[in-house]
Amino acid sequence: MSRLSGGQAERHADFRMYIQEKDLRVIERLWGELGEFPASASGVAQEHCFRALARLVGAENVFWVASRLEQPAHAGDRLRGWRIRAIRHLYHDERRDRLLASAVHHVASGLPEPHTEAMAAGAGVTRAFLRQEIVDLRTWNRSWIVNETLRPLGIVDRLVGAHVVDAAHESYLGLDRGPGRPFGARERNLLRLFLAGAPRFHRDILRARGLINCAKPLSPREHQVLQLLLTHLTEKQIAAELGLGWRTVHDHAVSIFRKFGIRRRTGLMALWLDGHPSISAK
Repeated sequence: MSRLSGGQAERHADFRMYIQEKDLRVIERLWGELGEFPASASGVAQEHCFRALARLVGAENVFWVASRLEQPAHAGDRLRGWRIRAIRHLYHDERRDRLLASAVHHVASGLPEPHTEAMAAGAGVTRAFLRQEIVDLRTWNRSWIVNETLRPLGIVDRLVGAHVVDAAHESYLGLDRGPGRPFGARERNLLRLFLAGAPRFHRDILRARGLINCAKPLSPREHQVLQLLLTHLTEKQIAAELGLGWRTVHDHAVSIFRKFGIRRRTGLMALWLDGHPSISAK
């Protein structure tokens, strides 16, 4: 069974962290590197983050999940109203994508596995947990996620943390390992430290997909256009870059502006600078 209630998870997340000086320098350097990426390169920044964390903690794969609190949560909802809104992995292939898509479908259908259920119970506080801290080994080994998804992919251990973006949105980072040494306190502490110190990074990757500050999520094509709207390129140059017609790009731009509640590109710049569109850009 899952071990932590919401209150227990919050208290457990308040442990004192011991970080070695060399590890702290690596995390500080990563924070700085992520801050140097332009607004138009949120996807590149995210992949850079994945690779850096994988090297630091010795993970074989890294994944990100955007979670949103949907209201109202119905009685008996094991995820307490939280739902997956986006997911990305560092490494993927056709078989992995198929198995992971099936797992996401299970969760979306109201059949969460115990690890996700325990993490949702601790929502509202930035946190990171070793698998054994929130799910006992017997429950873990008998769960559908292990038998239908992780074991076929050679994944034996999982470390997951979540950053609170706001009251209705959380940004998860997960790290997977195969057979051998499981994750330990060092890796958990490093993940929690990274999560706590990179709030802008998490906001930007959610905003780039239209998951915050936006009336509706962006389509994959709108996401592509948005990244280029945040550069110096004109709409005609963006069209050439994407192999689209100018009118198609313009229509996507209008849709993006409408979803973000703005009228022009300067509003997008204001959003990425301080999280709010300027009055003149609305």
